[in-house]
Amino acid sequence: MIEIAVKKKLADFTLEVDATLPMEPVAIFGPSGSGKSSLLHTVAGLLKPDSGRIAIDGQVLFDSNSGVDIPPERRGLGLVPQDGLLFPHKTVEDNLLFGFTRVKDRARIIKLDDVVEVLEIGNLLKRYPANLSGGERQRVALGRALLASPKLLLFDEPLASVDNRLKDRILPYLQKAIAHFNLPALYVSHDHEEVTRIAKTIVVMLEGGIIAGGPYLQIIDHPQVYRAFTREGVDNVLQAKVIANIPELGYSEVTSGSANFKVPPLEIETGSEISLTISANDIILAKERPSRISTRNVIEGTVLRMADVGNLLLAHIDVGCELVVELTPEAVRELELADGAQVWVLIKSNA
Repeated sequence: MIEIAVKKKLADFTLEVDATLPMEPVAIFGPSGSGKSSLLHTVAGLLKPDSGRIAIDGQVLFDSNSGVDIPPERRGLGLVPQDGLLFPHKTVEDNLLFGFTRVKDRARIIKLDDVVEVLEIGNLLKRYPANLSGGERQRVALGRALLASPKLLLFDEPLASVDNRLKDRILPYLQKAIAHFNLPALYVSHDHEEVTRIAKTIVVMLEGGIIAGGPYLQIIDHPQVYRAFTREGVDNVLQAKVIANIPELGYSEVTSGSANFKVPPLEIETGSEISLTISANDIILAKERPSRISTRNVIEGTVLRMADVGNLLLAHIDVGCELVVELTPEAVRELELADGAQVWVLIKSNA
């Protein structure tokens, strides 16, 4: 378990957190200035709490009562910062080996060849950081952190400085590496798509404290969490598999859980794993099955629960996987929606 109970007076607020988190990928989400990075820095040893205790998998890293404060370099953690912070005078290979050579042989659980293969950076080994793209630098920074064989990976807004196109290219590498090496992680971001793709457990912070924590589809019902996420829109992020490509009909088909979706044509082989994102306000509900319409996805579902988040309501619908839908109170009344109600879910393929 990751145990964090700390208090730290900062310039604009007081960081005050008391949380026990699972040893798995956990995302820390919130707007700028909410205390996300400050919390991560206390775990890394870069920011000393005024009081409290931090322990990772039973090892105490900080305890103000007993005077324990292990230096950052001895905490056995891997940090991936926003800008990569690669050594400019070292080649990619030497940057990667920096963390590897500082770990005793018996503690090395991750090998160079494995990291190079998973991150697809074999063609970069002899280059210097100045000759790398932003995405390549972040992959190398991740590789260096992995090769330190950390007990916990720390990501401090690793994609904040890249555009959406590049982010879409880097995120799969982050997901793949975390899953392949089966490492727990704390992933800090203010981007809702990143956190929902990286972690099952999401911790939401505001003004130095945690307001909610748990799976995305549970915590989104919390009005403050909903408002934090709706700065960019509420999405359903599903792990899916490509099951058919039918370009002559203008679509590919993917499956998530027991639900199938038609999406725009993909240049991806069948059997490939993908992340599928559907905005909560791009989904339409009907009480009867419509006919002769252009919408390609018409799926029967059951209302699991309704949540009031202020001016809107969220309907959680089971269609073989769980989807969340934004609705006005008027729509809920007219459709007579309640737990257990049967509905038809309509989603355009290009949504």
